[in-house]
Amino acid sequence: IEDGTVNATSGKAGGDSYGIYTSNSVTINGGTVTATGESAAGSSYGIDAGGAVTIENGTVNATSGEAGGNSIGIHITNSITISGGDVTATAGDAGGNSYGIHTDARSTSIIVNGGTVTATSGEAKGDSCGIFAESRDYDSIHSSFSINGGSVTATGGDAVGSGYYSCGIKVDGKITISRGTVNATAGDALGIGSNSISMGIVSYTDLTISGGDV
Repeated sequence: IEDGTVNATSGKAGGDSYGIYTSNSVTINGGTVTATGESAAGSSYGIDAGGAVTIENGTVNATSGEAGGNSIGIHITNSITISGGDVTATAGDAGGNSYGIHTDARSTSIIVNGGTVTATSGEAKGDSCGIFAESRDYDSIHSSFSINGGSVTATGGDAVGSGYYSCGIKVDGKITISRGTVNATAGDALGIGSNSISMGIVSYTDLTISGGDV
């Protein structure tokens, strides 16, 4: 997508609901993209991409609806690089997990080189995280999140199920912040037990901050 305006909105679904779905990569260099997944008995996605997502410029608004399963604003089974523009990813309430931005593969990366990124999750009976870089093979390969500029605001909703997390930013691997501004806020973890945890930023390997405003 180089320019212009794209508005993609799904209807309500007894299964899953997608504003934009592709099994391949997504590249946005300009224009305005609005993707809305409506409420679903299964899972709801604003944008769901099987390949890498690259955002160089433009305005991206991705919103997922209330879901019986997961609600995810931007879901990538690969990696995402944001170098400019204004990216807003908002997830709805979920019977499963709620994530504003979620990368999910054996090893993934989230890279922010510039622009403004706002990721917000809703109330969830599972985990609720503004941004989550997940590794499916955590024991051997880790995911990563690098912030080299721009502004990142990640807000987790309340996790109301027992034994689940609320996180602003959660990474199954390393977080590196060299420049930019980062605001990460968790919601309440309201479930019963010591595994119901609220964390602003959590890295399961290394957290390196060499610059910026955190």
